[in-house]
Amino acid sequence: MPRRKSLRGRIRAAFVGICLAGLAAGQAAADSSDLMRNAFLSGSERLRLRAFGTAFEAGHLGATETLFMRRELLAQGYGVGPGQLALTARRLSFAPVLGWDGNINGGVLQDRLTIGGLVLEADPAFRAKAGLVLGGAGGAMARFAWGPGRVIELTAGGELAWSPRHEIVRADAAFSLCSRNHVQDWVFLDLCALGTRSWRELDTSNAHRLSAELSKVFATGRSVQEAGLRYEAVSTSGGMQDRLRLSLERIGRAGVSDIALTLGARVEGTTVLRQRIEAGYSWARAGRDWRVDLWHQRAEGGAFLGQPRADRSHGFGVSASLRPGVMLRLGVMSSRSTAAIADYDQITFDIRFSNLLR
Repeated sequence: MPRRKSLRGRIRAAFVGICLAGLAAGQAAADSSDLMRNAFLSGSERLRLRAFGTAFEAGHLGATETLFMRRELLAQGYGVGPGQLALTARRLSFAPVLGWDGNINGGVLQDRLTIGGLVLEADPAFRAKAGLVLGGAGGAMARFAWGPGRVIELTAGGELAWSPRHEIVRADAAFSLCSRNHVQDWVFLDLCALGTRSWRELDTSNAHRLSAELSKVFATGRSVQEAGLRYEAVSTSGGMQDRLRLSLERIGRAGVSDIALTLGARVEGTTVLRQRIEAGYSWARAGRDWRVDLWHQRAEGGAFLGQPRADRSHGFGVSASLRPGVMLRLGVMSSRSTAAIADYDQITFDIRFSNLLR
């Protein structure tokens, strides 16, 4: 007959079980705490909400975090009944602009070109001008909910900067209208229209984009993730271009990672984006927020001086918070092309300020 466990053996087994349960609970609490902390490094409202929801389900959400989660839910339209229309979020923002711009005036980036043994020198009046720029950026956002998790969002923004060295001004403006919709569970569908306009001393340009994106937020192991598939119709000099973008963002215990792949269709007679891959990683360390970005893209189509054109470019950026609301960023990019005019290297440097209106 099998031997019955002694009292001492049963006590030992119970003690081990309690210890393991305590360790598991402690690990779950640590995981939830890390996810909540890193959630603020993410650019996705829904992914942040899922990170806080995970902590809430585990019973590890404090009063402050619960209040934040409630505000996020209301801003995204939860709590608004069908057929109702309510203003759930609004924001005005202003921040200074301070940075180094390698092409303030929209000029050509090379002083001279060598084509077929001929050396062509650019007119100084049309060369790119680099230098320090100072100015300000402002924006406004309003969000109207018309059902649970369904909102209409309007945003407008602009930036104005001046170069003391060259005494010239640059300006940018953007406007967007989006319909953001909760479909079911953690699946969402967003429809957006975006228009932009840029003013430079040598060029004024307009662009617009229509997009539809299907996304899903989910939890796996010790992380929460958001996968997205977006179709875009983007304006180019040769007409509208179709693009498809696949993306994945992950909030984990160590930080936030994101990766995206964009594929673009050909546009007859026009140099357009055909492929772009980008990846980034954000983390918090020593009381600062850090981020690294890498990207590579290929553009093809059209011709330069009768020769088919193909561009390859890549770059990286590093940023760190100097203090809450102030981010220092350094970027480097390199472009190589069959068209000599598109061969260049560029460095950008700026200090980015968060909204100063509280």
